[in-house]
This record gives sequence, structure tokens and C-alpha cells, in this order.
Amino acid sequence: MSTPQKHDEYALNLGKLVSTLQSLEFCLRAFLLEVETHNSGQAQNPTNYQQLKVGDRVVVDAFTNYDNLSNLIEKYNKVLLPVDPKLTISKSLVGIRDALAHGRIASFIPLGNMNLLKFSKPQNNQVEVTYSADLNTVWFKDNIKIALDGIKNVVAAGKRLGMNIFSDP
Repeated sequence: MSTPQKHDEYALNLGKLVSTLQSLEFCLRAFLLEVETHNSGQAQNPTNYQQLKVGDRVVVDAFTNYDNLSNLIEKYNKVLLPVDPKLTISKSLVGIRDALAHGRIASFIPLGNMNLLKFSKPQNNQVEVTYSADLNTVWFKDNIKIALDGIKNVVAAGKRLGMNIFSDP
């Protein structure tokens, strides 16, 4: 077991990881929307997603659909594999994101060691541990880097494919 993080350090690292995963999902959706628009061959009126309000209705597309991170990475990798396999994204990020969203923190005190656990659905009144990690500084640093590398790959892929959304202003 490693040295426990201070509460502020833990909160900052958790925020960095969650926001990086959210940014990765945004980049994947923007990339796939561009691919979708290009493949349709039709000019589409772009939706200004930042101005949407509760109750607004928009068309289902790569940005608004119900795909989870696993589906997004799968679709992205399918486009990139024939172009440049080095720009694909590891699906290991899905396990991390799911553990953060659906897991439990095992720690009796806020400043103690934090262990992230995720369990399977019950079967015969038992669950299996499907994820376990000590949420130390190294774990956060490594996983933030994996997510940032994913973002860099999506941006590089977009530029390589000549996508407008990834070009410098």
C-alpha cells in the first residue's frame, strides 16, 4: 500500500482525470460527427451545442446519440485502423471510466488509503470484483496520461484526415 494522498490532492487528481475523460469523449464525438457528415455527402446545418437548453430537440447524430465510451472508441478505432493504427485508442480507458462512474471507494477515513472497487451484477447471491485499484498519485498520473494521449491521438487523426474542427484557428 502506498502513502495516502491528502484530501485536496485526491480531489484535484480525481477532477483532472474525470475532466480529461470527458474531454476525450467530446473529441471522439466531434471526430465521429465529422466522419458522419463527410460520409453523408450532404452539407448539414451545424448545431450550436453550447446554446442548447432543457426542452430543445435536436437530430440524433454522433454527438447526441446514446453511445457509451466503449462504442465511441470502437467506432473511432474502426476509422483509424486502416489509416494509422498508432492513432487508435486503448479500450482500457473504458474500465477506468466505468469504475469511476459505478464503483465504490473503500476507505474508512477521508484521508486514508482510497481503494476503488467495482463489482459485477449479482449471480447466485454473489458478486465478482471486476476492478480494484489503489487511488494513489501514480495511478492518477498514469491514467490521466492515457486519457490525454487518447485526446492527442484524436486531434492528430482529425488533422491527418483534414477535418476542419481540428485545424488551428
